[in-house]
Amino acid sequence: MDDARRLLELLRPAVERAEQIEQQQQAIADQIAKLKEAAEAEREGMITERANVTALREAAVTQAREEADAIIASARAEEETARARIAELLRRRRTERRRTPLRWRRQKPSAQSWMPSARN
Repeated sequence: MDDARRLLELLRPAVERAEQIEQQQQAIADQIAKLKEAAEAEREGMITERANVTALREAAVTQAREEADAIIASARAEEETARARIAELLRRRRTERRRTPLRWRRQKPSAQSWMPSARN
């Protein structure tokens, strides 16, 4: 029995040291679990933020496209209005020329029309 007690006393520090190591391992495992949870929460937050940024970027691109399309449509409408106005002015000019008698139209003066003797 003496040998058993001696052996037990020799093993006691090793057992205590093993228990301490086990407690340290458990504490480290708990820290690792907490860090994993925090990392996962941060990852989820980053994924959410990325989705939000993507949605905002898509909304900005859509808005910019709509604004550009509106500007282009407005410019095309203005161009069409200008073309119509030019066509109307040209049409009026042609109509006025047809109505104006030939003798009233602007003609290049000839040298003879300025001479008094040529008017006879």
